[in-house]
Formats: sequence, structure tokens, C-alpha cells
Amino acid sequence: MKNFDHCWAVRLEKVERILAAALPGVQDQPRLLHEAMRYSTLEGGKRLRALLAMAACEAVGGDATQASGLAAALEMVHAYSLIHDDLPAWMMMICAGGKTKQSSGVR
Repeated sequence: MKNFDHCWAVRLEKVERILAAALPGVQDQPRLLHEAMRYSTLEGGKRLRALLAMAACEAVGGDATQASGLAAALEMVHAYSLIHDDLPAWMMMICAGGKTKQSSGVR
């Protein structure tokens, strides 16, 4: 099990580096957008999709680095989907002046 944990940690670190390199820097314009992109993508996560893509590449005889672009894309789409799912709730809170659905009377 120790070997698996070490292998997982090494690959996870690699995926984090790939993602950080693929996203625009916070100093690039528009700064607020890039900051939000980096925060929502880089702040934690299991990275299971990326790790599975890289493992699948190796399973058919490839090198995991060949799947690095796909791995990054999968994680970015996943981050997008989590944000997109929450947008209606955020909009309702904004329209309700920051109140929850129950306290604002919105049904």
C-alpha cells in the first residue's frame, strides 16, 4: 500500500504542475478572471479524472506525459461544471440581497 500511496502522491503533484502551467497567470489581464480560474481549478481536489486518463495511457503502452493535455482539460472541465451547477443558486442569492431562499421568501 505504501508504494501505491507514493505513486499516487507523485502523480498528483505532476497533475498539479500541469494545471498550474496550463492556466494563465494572475498577473495576466483580465486579472480577476484569471485569479478566479486559478482558484477554482487549483484549490484542492482528488484529480481522479486526470490520474485515470494518465493511467489509461500507460495501460495501453503510452507514456503518462502524452496524456497531460487531456488530464488538464478533464480537470478544467470538471471545475467548470462545479461552478456552472452553482450559478443558479448564486444568482438567486444575489437577487435576494444575499439572503437564503427561505429567508427572502423566494420560492
